[in-house]
Amino acid sequence: QQHRCGHCLRNRRGRAGTATITAKCGSFTATATVTVTKPLPVGDAYAFWYDRNSVNGITLSWCGKNNSNKTVNYYTVNVTFVDPVGNPTADEITHKSTASVRYVGPVAPGKEMSVYKLIGYVPGCKTVRIDTITLEYSDGTKEVVPYGQSTSKTWDDILGR
Repeated sequence: QQHRCGHCLRNRRGRAGTATITAKCGSFTATATVTVTKPLPVGDAYAFWYDRNSVNGITLSWCGKNNSNKTVNYYTVNVTFVDPVGNPTADEITHKSTASVRYVGPVAPGKEMSVYKLIGYVPGCKTVRIDTITLEYSDGTKEVVPYGQSTSKTWDDILGR
């Protein structure tokens, strides 16, 4: 199974820089390695869970921030449904293990992007993973942001049921 944590996805984009710093004081030498990454244009989720209804409909709830310096006209959240053992699991209707949901902005820099949408009917779903978020900016440019965050939290977990 491919490793998909957010840190590795960010670094794979070539946006990380590493520097090694060596300091000497008399006979003592210390070395430290520092990695600096450019912030992604979409902030980490501050709300992220899913809910399952009586017919295995999966409703995604997610909130993140527009960290870019541009206004987002449209954003598309691309997800994978994952079963309890970590494998993709298919929607009963589309027979796909992925889904996408597109929202219309505008979303100004620093403002919230959110998703609340029924995205599939997936009885085997234990985890929802946001693989990428596609941003379409008001200046006409488009960017696919590797996101790599997942949740196994349900609304019942949030409520403590």
